[in-house]
Amino acid sequence: MLPSLLNNRYQILSSLARGGFSETFLARDTHLPSSKKCVIKQLKPLGETAELPEWLKERFQKEATILEELGNNNSQIPLLYAYFSEGENFYLVQEWIEGMTLTQKWQQQGNFTEAEVKDLLVNILPVLDYIHSHQIIHRDIKPDNIIIRESDQKPVLIDFGIIKEKVGTQLNGQNNSSVILGTPGYMASEQATGRAVYSSDLYSLGLTAVFLLSGKNAEDFPSDHNTGEILWRESLNNPHSQLIMVLERVIRFHPRDRFSSAKEMLAALKDLPSQYPTKAISPPASNNSLELNIQENNRFGIWSWLLMMIVSVAAFGLGFGIIGLKYYFRYNHSISQPRVFPSSVEFSPRSLFTPLVKVTPSPSFTPSQRTPSPEVSITPPELSPSLSPEKLPENP
Repeated sequence: MLPSLLNNRYQILSSLARGGFSETFLARDTHLPSSKKCVIKQLKPLGETAELPEWLKERFQKEATILEELGNNNSQIPLLYAYFSEGENFYLVQEWIEGMTLTQKWQQQGNFTEAEVKDLLVNILPVLDYIHSHQIIHRDIKPDNIIIRESDQKPVLIDFGIIKEKVGTQLNGQNNSSVILGTPGYMASEQATGRAVYSSDLYSLGLTAVFLLSGKNAEDFPSDHNTGEILWRESLNNPHSQLIMVLERVIRFHPRDRFSSAKEMLAALKDLPSQYPTKAISPPASNNSLELNIQENNRFGIWSWLLMMIVSVAAFGLGFGIIGLKYYFRYNHSISQPRVFPSSVEFSPRSLFTPLVKVTPSPSFTPSQRTPSPEVSITPPELSPSLSPEKLPENP
């Protein structure tokens, strides 16, 4: 039974999860004006002892320091606010992440699409690469330990096994070995024997993706009795897609057959074709902001339409105006332009009607004769020295 206030500061609100030798609570920090919510994880060492040994307290402090560093340097890992021990238990006080676990999200929407699973993996693998670069193995990756943060829809990795494994040390007699951590159905075979490696985390993440696609845990699939491989692909709608091929390699039985690192797996996912587009997920807008956006879009659309109509009418008017001016000036120029004749030639009005070509008919001919070509003579019109009608040349 927990006291009303832990460490004279943290008020327990409810129990969040329980398993093995640990329990997680939602609490309130009464020392802050905002009474900010936080998560308290209670860790109880295995074995019966009246007082915790000093070496175990030192190990707990060391591992808490590592957890604090991880949270401070990566936004997808909860912050560590405090740690303390009371009685025979250890306590961690961590950041409360508003959002839904992958289990809760799957319960709400059903099976994920391949695009959604790829997007999740691309966003969580850099976190695994970060903790592996610090020589830390999470040891308990599963849908319950990944929260989709409500503020930015980013996946947050919670409930590291690093402290649980150290603090859960057996205390009976001379046996000071660490306990085996992990969740059946998500734990790799080498981890079950106490030999977890970095690809053990990738194996657990791969089975998490399989659950999101199919709604089934590894225990729900048959396995090959000779190789130990899980036979899971045939239960999917698209068992031969390239994403499925990546997951197939991730959950191989033997570590040597998997990706060697989170960075290598991430590179394989990014090389997939665009049929699995990643999407940037933004927090849902409130009704008020959505309505405001619609109104703004409507106003913008109306003014855009009016501006387009004005520009179109102006363009047509300008075009027709230019064409009208062009024909106007051409017509006036052709009317006002006088006829120009050589200055040395005088002519009369009748001379304008005088034919310029005279055709003289050829003499009569007989059929036996070749038809001669008509003689064509071109004579210029006779121009009178004056314009008097008496001196006009007679028509031929």
